[in-house]
Amino acid sequence: MKHSEKSTKYEHFNAVYAGSYAAVLRWIRGRVPADLAEELTQQTFMQYWQWLLAAAAFPKSDKSLLLSIARSVCADHYRSIAARACAWQYRRTLTCRIGRIPSPW
Repeated sequence: MKHSEKSTKYEHFNAVYAGSYAAVLRWIRGRVPADLAEELTQQTFMQYWQWLLAAAAFPKSDKSLLLSIARSVCADHYRSIAARACAWQYRRTLTCRIGRIPSPW
């Protein structure tokens, strides 16, 4: 990637960030607890930046791409919560059946 191409993508990203941050944050706040909304919004823009660097051209619709990424980030968040809950429940079930589970550390 040429330096001028990267700086053009950087300028594009800055413009999209400035124009879309509030809307993406608002969208995410409607789906996750308020204390996580900013963190997940930042993750959304980090993934957008990575996408932009890897892409050959700018997206046709920045808003559609951002909301698609935000949807995935929120889904990943809830998947990780579910996975931790399952792991905790599994560990609890084993503890009840065989007594105490020794720590691997």
